[in-house]
Amino acid sequence: MWFRAMSSLATILFVITMPMTSLTSLAEEYHCGAADDPIAVQCYSREVKEFLQSWVVAWGDKDVDAYIQHYVPLDSPRIAMSRDEWEADLQRLLKQSQEIVVTLELDSLGIGRNGDLDVIFVQNYRSDNYTDVVKKQLFLKRDGGSYKIQREMIVD
Repeated sequence: MWFRAMSSLATILFVITMPMTSLTSLAEEYHCGAADDPIAVQCYSREVKEFLQSWVVAWGDKDVDAYIQHYVPLDSPRIAMSRDEWEADLQRLLKQSQEIVVTLELDSLGIGRNGDLDVIFVQNYRSDNYTDVVKKQLFLKRDGGSYKIQREMIVD
């Protein structure tokens, strides 16, 4: 069962120049309580914000290695692509753009009982040769001490 909350997070913009704010102490960061507890959403919000900001920065810097490190190793985040196809497509897309600017506006955050997260946001992507605005969903899985993207998809 997933708990989804619309809270003050709904108005936070994840922009690469946005300063970080702490919603929990470091000691509480990985002990966020039960998934059906609304306070857990606030607890996870700092970690999710930092993760998404790091992902956006790697994307904007066109740093393929740093970008790929945000994903679960060996798995493809795209259902219709193998991991090798996804990485080749990513490298091609990043190399063909001079500038990439990505902003995210968080819509909701779901927390699974096992601690996996489900994040939905509106993504504004702009490069010198392509622009779009999509609603995206990321499924984040804890891998060691941080989250990694297990799967991503466009949602309607």
